[in-house]
Amino acid sequence: MTIKFNKQRNLPDAALDDLLSTFVPLQGSTNEIGFRDQTYAENVLEKQADLIRYLRDRNDQLAHFVHRVKQQVNIEQISTNLI
Repeated sequence: MTIKFNKQRNLPDAALDDLLSTFVPLQGSTNEIGFRDQTYAENVLEKQADLIRYLRDRNDQLAHFVHRVKQQVNIEQISTNLI
Protein backbone atom coordinates (compact mmCIF):
# COMPACT_ATOMS: atom_id res chain seq x y z
CA MET A 1 0.00 0.00 0.00
CA THR A 2 2.85 2.42 0.77
CA ILE A 3 4.46 1.77 -2.61
CA LYS A 4 1.21 2.56 -4.40
CA PHE A 5 0.88 5.81 -2.41
CA ASN A 6 4.45 6.88 -3.23
CA LYS A 7 3.90 6.29 -6.96
CA GLN A 8 0.86 8.58 -6.94
CA ARG A 9 2.56 11.60 -5.41
CA ASN A 10 3.72 14.52 -7.56
CA LEU A 11 7.25 14.76 -8.88
CA PRO A 12 9.59 17.28 -7.21
CA ASP A 13 9.63 20.75 -8.79
CA ALA A 14 13.19 20.25 -10.03
CA ALA A 15 12.10 17.18 -11.99
CA LEU A 16 9.19 19.10 -13.53
CA ASP A 17 11.48 21.93 -14.61
CA ASP A 18 13.83 19.44 -16.25
CA LEU A 19 10.93 17.73 -17.97
CA LEU A 20 9.51 21.00 -19.31
CA SER A 21 12.88 22.24 -20.54
CA THR A 22 13.20 19.17 -22.76
CA PHE A 23 9.98 20.06 -24.56
CA VAL A 24 10.28 23.85 -24.72
CA PRO A 25 13.66 25.15 -25.81
CA LEU A 26 14.21 28.64 -24.40
CA GLN A 27 16.32 31.37 -25.93
CA GLY A 28 18.78 33.13 -23.65
CA SER A 29 19.38 32.61 -19.98
CA THR A 30 16.34 32.06 -17.78
CA ASN A 31 18.26 31.58 -14.55
CA GLU A 32 17.86 35.22 -13.57
CA ILE A 33 15.16 36.20 -11.11
CA GLY A 34 12.31 38.04 -12.80
CA PHE A 35 13.31 36.95 -16.29
CA ARG A 36 10.82 37.84 -19.02
CA ASP A 37 11.41 37.26 -22.68
CA GLN A 38 10.79 39.95 -25.28
CA THR A 39 7.52 38.45 -26.50
CA TYR A 40 6.07 38.74 -22.97
CA ALA A 41 6.79 42.48 -22.86
CA GLU A 42 5.41 42.94 -26.37
CA ASN A 43 2.29 41.03 -25.36
CA VAL A 44 1.73 43.23 -22.31
CA LEU A 45 2.26 46.43 -24.30
CA GLU A 46 -0.13 45.28 -27.01
CA LYS A 47 -2.82 44.45 -24.44
CA GLN A 48 -2.33 47.82 -22.76
CA ALA A 49 -2.61 49.62 -26.10
CA ASP A 50 -5.81 47.72 -26.91
CA LEU A 51 -7.27 48.59 -23.51
CA ILE A 52 -6.37 52.28 -23.89
CA ARG A 53 -7.97 52.34 -27.36
CA TYR A 54 -11.12 50.67 -26.01
CA LEU A 55 -11.37 53.05 -23.04
CA ARG A 56 -10.97 56.11 -25.27
CA ASP A 57 -13.73 54.86 -27.59
CA ARG A 58 -15.98 54.06 -24.64
CA ASN A 59 -15.32 57.50 -23.16
CA ASP A 60 -16.36 59.12 -26.45
CA GLN A 61 -19.55 57.01 -26.57
CA LEU A 62 -20.46 57.96 -23.02
CA ALA A 63 -19.77 61.64 -23.69
CA HIS A 64 -22.15 61.55 -26.66
CA PHE A 65 -24.74 59.75 -24.53
CA VAL A 66 -24.49 62.37 -21.79
CA HIS A 67 -24.84 65.14 -24.39
CA ARG A 68 -28.02 63.54 -25.82
CA VAL A 69 -29.56 63.04 -22.37
CA LYS A 70 -28.75 66.62 -21.48
CA GLN A 71 -30.51 67.81 -24.64
CA GLN A 72 -33.57 65.69 -23.84
CA VAL A 73 -33.73 67.10 -20.31
CA ASN A 74 -33.47 70.65 -21.67
CA ILE A 75 -36.27 69.98 -24.18
CA GLU A 76 -38.49 68.52 -21.44
CA GLN A 77 -37.83 71.50 -19.17
CA ILE A 78 -38.74 73.91 -21.93
CA SER A 79 -41.94 72.02 -22.75
CA THR A 80 -43.01 71.90 -19.08
CA ASN A 81 -42.35 75.64 -18.72
CA LEU A 82 -44.66 76.35 -21.67
CA ILE A 83 -47.57 74.49 -20.13
